[in-house]
Amino acid sequence: ASGVGVAPPQIFAAAAGAGGEALRQWFGLVDKNLRRLLRSATTNKEARRVLQTVSMIVHNLVTNPTEEKYREVNIASARFRETFGTPSSGAAELLQLAGFECREQSFVFPAGRSLDDAERVRDFMQDALRECDQRWEQACAEDEKSLAGPSSGAPPPAASGAASGGGTSPTGATGSLPT
Repeated sequence: ASGVGVAPPQIFAAAAGAGGEALRQWFGLVDKNLRRLLRSATTNKEARRVLQTVSMIVHNLVTNPTEEKYREVNIASARFRETFGTPSSGAAELLQLAGFECREQSFVFPAGRSLDDAERVRDFMQDALRECDQRWEQACAEDEKSLAGPSSGAPPPAASGAASGGGTSPTGATGSLPT
């Protein structure tokens, strides 16, 4: 089983063959924001729900790329705020890493954009869902170590990335995740 902060070996193998260092850095940002999303959850049940929601948004886009309703996420909706809370939860950044662009009160996946990043984020999220409870506990433990200060022996973050400042929201995106 892979731990929080470490992508599954098959994902790093794909990164090595598909673009080297830049792709490894991209996966590091996905992993960092996944951990942020997990740390924002107060229970493992809530962690599973937010992971499932982000995964479902991206999965619906990948499996139905021409349907407009799956290409836009309303970040001003009450449903978004109820599901993800603040933009600092990591959901906004995960959607941007999947290829969504922030436009006013929405995240929009541009027509004609490659689905490669969205497919990678979907796969990463589905892997995280398989180990959700363990990953949530590890993310919470990381958070406790970082609050303890420099003497905690916690390693520095694996990747850095700027927060986008925007939030994301599931809109009318419906569907089910593959099992």
